[in-house]
Amino acid sequence: MKFSISTIPEIVLVALIAISQTYFLSSHSTVGDGIFYTSTFESLKSAGLFDGYTLFQDGVGASEFFSYLIFYFAAQTVSYDLFIYLTNVSLAFAIYLLYKNYEKGIIWYILTVPLNFYFLVSCFGAQRLKLGIFFLVLAIITSNRVRSKIFTGLALFSHFQILIILAAEYIKGFFTGKARIPFMEIAVAIAICVGVVLSVPMLQIKILSYILERGEVNLYTFLFSFLIAAYISKFNLAVIAEFFFFFLLILVIGESRVNILVFFVLWRLIFLERKYPAFVAYPISLYLSVKGVIFMLDVANGGTGFAVP
Repeated sequence: MKFSISTIPEIVLVALIAISQTYFLSSHSTVGDGIFYTSTFESLKSAGLFDGYTLFQDGVGASEFFSYLIFYFAAQTVSYDLFIYLTNVSLAFAIYLLYKNYEKGIIWYILTVPLNFYFLVSCFGAQRLKLGIFFLVLAIITSNRVRSKIFTGLALFSHFQILIILAAEYIKGFFTGKARIPFMEIAVAIAICVGVVLSVPMLQIKILSYILERGEVNLYTFLFSFLIAAYISKFNLAVIAEFFFFFLLILVIGESRVNILVFFVLWRLIFLERKYPAFVAYPISLYLSVKGVIFMLDVANGGTGFAVP
């Protein structure tokens, strides 16, 4: 990807927006997963590399080893607040590069990213998923196949939920005969993830809790996304199969943990299908921006953007 002097103001603007958002939300956030991440991060400062992994598992209820390595080495060098600033700016910059890669300018970025509910959730409520999406975006925009595979692997072992996107992409590729992820690679990824889950009782409990706590399934957002995806793909069978996979997952673990991944796939599809970008993208962005503003107001007023029992 080529940069010119004219892109420097855009890069600075992207960074300033991310820094401002991080400052606002971090200064008001007092409840939620951030507390566990903060305490775990601080405990890693005085822990050994192997002992720290147990602290990481106990503290945030996660076993993704690459996320742990990032947290561990970051804890040895910077404060947790600075870590959040750096990772948020990195994700924002990666998404900006993705937009440039698909020939979308800074105006598109400003209108569709900073207030996007899923972007805000990734930055402030899902630290490991943020890392996973960051590396997945790098895998998409790199032109080198080897680097793309490496970034995909890093994404997967930053957050196992990335496997959902990889599996969905394989299903889509299977129906088109153009699977970008070879079957053996997806099979190995599934086998490794299943092996980790079976070997870590905590993960089994966590997955079971997803199933038991999913509550009443709300399909409105998913159906909205599906109809848009079907429309812009001209009801392509591969796209329908991909979204049917997401539908089955929602029935099992609920929509809150799947819709963010559905949005990622939908947004990329919108970029690839260039016939109706504004017609399709702006209404979605308006809806998610309203949700994003509500999220920020909830953080400002109650210390968290998520419901607290």
